[in-house]
Amino acid sequence: MPCRATREICRVCWRPSAVGFTVPDRVWEAAVHPEFREKVLCLACFTVLADERLVDWADGIEFWPVPAVQMLDGVAA
Repeated sequence: MPCRATREICRVCWRPSAVGFTVPDRVWEAAVHPEFREKVLCLACFTVLADERLVDWADGIEFWPVPAVQMLDGVAA
């Protein structure tokens, strides 16, 4: 069976991430435990970690969709 690109996998919950996002480094470092800082996190796990540490993660966050069809067509990187 040929190998196909798939969505990134969250390294906390191990589910595919359907929404890409970025936050400023200062927010990421305050919200995410050092063990996971160099790994992919889904939006849901990131927000839980940030909320647990009382980090305001809304400032500077950017989102983009990651539809499965784009992954199959090789559109998304």
